[in-house]
Amino acid sequence: MKSKSAFTLAEILITLTIVGILAAVLLPRTISNANVNGARAKFKNTFAQIQKGFRIAKEVDKVSFLEIDNMDGVNNFVRKYFGARVLSTNHALAGTDGKTYQLSNGTQLIIPESTVNIIEDENGDGCIETSTLSAKCIAYIDINASKAPNDVLGTVVTSGSDTPDDDTGACVEGTYAVNQAITTNTCIVSNNVYFDIFPVVIANNNLEPYSNAVAYILGLATEAGDTEIIQTQEQGNDNELTSEEIQAQIAELEARLTGDKLTPEEREELELELKRLQELLEQLGGGNP
Repeated sequence: MKSKSAFTLAEILITLTIVGILAAVLLPRTISNANVNGARAKFKNTFAQIQKGFRIAKEVDKVSFLEIDNMDGVNNFVRKYFGARVLSTNHALAGTDGKTYQLSNGTQLIIPESTVNIIEDENGDGCIETSTLSAKCIAYIDINASKAPNDVLGTVVTSGSDTPDDDTGACVEGTYAVNQAITTNTCIVSNNVYFDIFPVVIANNNLEPYSNAVAYILGLATEAGDTEIIQTQEQGNDNELTSEEIQAQIAELEARLTGDKLTPEEREELELELKRLQELLEQLGGGNP
């Protein structure tokens, strides 16, 4: 009778050693990439949510953020259109007189003291920008609510594995710049660098990226002169919708609103979107909602 062959103890130990080495090399990189991608996705979703709030305020309710000249008005605006609440404890970036808001997905919107001063300046023009953005009304989106590492995209990171591949802290290719360079964006941000705070700009009833590094994360076109943000599927392009398509969207929203599993925040968002579509349909003369 032939004896069955088996692995020796030495062979098993060698195999386990090789597996351990591979895991030690590949697992941290996999986890790091997952963290980076997760942070960027959360930022993009929050950015789109805030943009949508600005659009509903302006197009549906005819409310202009530019006309607000005090922080009580800002607080009410943010609560209604961003679904956020005012925090009693300020983020470090807010400063003494800034404001920190927490959105339903756990991210924080920080309006620093410098932007508060612009909003409350009776002799100023508020967060109005020319075609070349000066980024005067800066704000920040923190995707993990003040938890470490608190690294702002576009600033130099000096410690640990978060050290970027170049000294700008943002672009491994191209030159880091604020809004003026977005239309000719050559910036590429490394996929190996984790940032949890993203600078943005409140400008002309909208939210804009602060820098070409943020524009890269958001998926802005890099062709000169084309800075259109890739919109979410739900936002779509109103200019290309027919009356029939709008009516179909309205019917779908009305059906979803009859469900009993919606959170209060989800119901409020759907109702705002429904109101916007009804206004749009009425403007097109496609019905009398």
